Amino acid sequence: MKKVLVLNLNNTIVGSHLELIRRICEPESTTHPHITIRFFDKLYISEDYRMAKFNHIDIIEPGRFPAKKGWPRRAVYLRCELDDASLLLLEHKPHHPSGDFHITLYDGDSEAFGSELLVILKQYQWGFRVDLSEAYLSEIIIGKAKRTKKEGNNEYSSDVRRLFNEITSHKLTYEYLINLRFEDRLMLVQRLCKNLMNLKIIAELEASQRHIGIDSYTNKHYKSKYNNGEDFEYVVHPTPPELAYEIATIAIGFLKERSLDIHFGDPAVGNGVFFGALLKALNQNSINSACGIDINPDQVLAAKRRWQQFGLDVMVGDFLHLDKMEKRTLILANPPYLRYQKIKPNYKKSLRERAFLATGIDISGSAGLYVYFLILSHKWMQPNAIAAWLIPSNFMVTNYGMAIREYLTTKVQLLRIHNYDATVPQFESVKIIPSVVVFRNKKPDSKTIATLSFGKSLLKPYFSEDVKVSDLSSQNIWNIPINKSVDKINSCLISDLFEVRRGIATGANNFFILERKEAKILGIPENALRPILPKSRVLQSNIIESDEDGYPNVKPQLVLIDCNLSENDISILYPEFYKYLLKGKNEGIVNRALVKNRHPWYKQENRKPAPYLCTYMGRGKDNKPPVHFIWNKSKAIATNTYLMLFPKRSLEQVLSTQPEYEQELFKVLQNTAEKFLDWPLREYADGLKKIEPKGLQNVQIEGCPTWLKLVKAFR
Repeated sequence: MKKVLVLNLNNTIVGSHLELIRRICEPESTTHPHITIRFFDKLYISEDYRMAKFNHIDIIEPGRFPAKKGWPRRAVYLRCELDDASLLLLEHKPHHPSGDFHITLYDGDSEAFGSELLVILKQYQWGFRVDLSEAYLSEIIIGKAKRTKKEGNNEYSSDVRRLFNEITSHKLTYEYLINLRFEDRLMLVQRLCKNLMNLKIIAELEASQRHIGIDSYTNKHYKSKYNNGEDFEYVVHPTPPELAYEIATIAIGFLKERSLDIHFGDPAVGNGVFFGALLKALNQNSINSACGIDINPDQVLAAKRRWQQFGLDVMVGDFLHLDKMEKRTLILANPPYLRYQKIKPNYKKSLRERAFLATGIDISGSAGLYVYFLILSHKWMQPNAIAAWLIPSNFMVTNYGMAIREYLTTKVQLLRIHNYDATVPQFESVKIIPSVVVFRNKKPDSKTIATLSFGKSLLKPYFSEDVKVSDLSSQNIWNIPINKSVDKINSCLISDLFEVRRGIATGANNFFILERKEAKILGIPENALRPILPKSRVLQSNIIESDEDGYPNVKPQLVLIDCNLSENDISILYPEFYKYLLKGKNEGIVNRALVKNRHPWYKQENRKPAPYLCTYMGRGKDNKPPVHFIWNKSKAIATNTYLMLFPKRSLEQVLSTQPEYEQELFKVLQNTAEKFLDWPLREYADGLKKIEPKGLQNVQIEGCPTWLKLVKAFR
């Protein structure tokens, strides 16, 4: 159930006219004229909304939302504007980030009626101001149930009933409205609009003509010569205003230390929330200039309509390929979260080249778009300028995040990193743990100190510590709290004892992995099968015992198809098995990415059974670690939901001659898993934690016994 905060249009004259228009267009509607200010689902409703005071609203012009796939309704509305910056900042509709303030008049299924209604509305000169001195925000609960028609039980206010009687000489009833013809509805709307425009009170209201006709809605995307002429599209995740305000407040504090004039810039301006947050934290006169850029014209139009009157200059453009830009002293940004797989190859190539030329940093091809935004913004900053970025926290632990880590420790002075608590959502629609990174455009030195913090609030963190940036630069992976220096002589890492490899990726688990008894029924011979472990969540124990034939003593017992024979040989020797392979070919299994590169296509990666395994990801429940180790005594291999630990030669020799150490080693690994807070885990907003092979290799073994240290020393 979602909560929606709406501003009710409680002006008697205008409100009653617009409500009656809505009821005539849609008799089933029971809503009063209102402007949606905020959607709430996961986030907390702050006191700012309950204390908000509205003086007036400007009704600008009629408009219509374009039809969208899967949404047949044709909404016709009146676009509105507010001119109070503090109230504008309250607006946050994450599913409609570029949507205008508006009052819906029709939200029905008829394309023809919606078109005719818009024609009538455009005949009149809107652009007037409505007094809202008695207005307030109210809360509406929205469920997922489909809208149902009311059976004549609609209630109408006395003002609406009286108005209807004045223009029709009829009594207002649901039965009367529901039986009106198409043409009659439009005629009544026309009479209501004319009546509204002729009222004396409207003539006395202050006119608001600022943005009428200067822009029109567009659904086209900016085309850049660098992305091969194809639409550059990404999902917009607008920053909640309270989050933007925290970031602006912190950044301003650092900026004031050098007494720099404020020349604000946002390279992915969206609807301008960071500029609004800056206005709230300061005042308009304190901002010398302000510039916002976005590749999406819809977002630029939204920002322009909201903030241009307060001094924000907004332009459409591809920031990542702009060169001639006036440098900024303050950058606040939430760059688009576009994964590397969705970045066009030619576009990615040009970005990597530009980043290297600008900074000398080689960005991994696996980097998301936000990495390029942060690093390429370097050329946009004046000396000593402050930048505060809201980015995914996984830059601290991923391989592709190394580019940002290098930038923050070698090109600028890192001032602050804050990781948000995964259990406290910061966005309505994004399952990601954000972090805030603040830095100054000045070369670091040996004395540069940065503050690392953690918690649900940037301004009031649960934990913080000051660290030398030189200590961060010496670490491959960053954590909060920072990993303390390891005594390499008296400690062991996983990589000292094991080779860590992912389990196999079949490309089609549902086809290649079967229950053992099912494979027998299908006539698949034992020599074409290998035992494989089920997912960790179905295991009853972290110790997997072995049956006499080497299969794991677990339920269900699974097998993996893994065969070297040609299809011709299989068709002769094992015709039932061949039928199963033909079934897979007919289903397109052979054309899948991983499968089509194997020869034969049903031959799997070469993997030996690993005596120890580590689960790849998990959430952790009942005080259990999110990832844990498994002792595998069977001959089963594992899928890529596990990381496989193969003992290096010195450890393998010790275990083969002294098998009693196997159990002690497993206990050591279990104790190590209990210290997961020190592990380089990638964490997601839904509580899921994940570790990569390189991350596991760098985990320090807890309570390493003397014999293991000797194994390390003589490996």
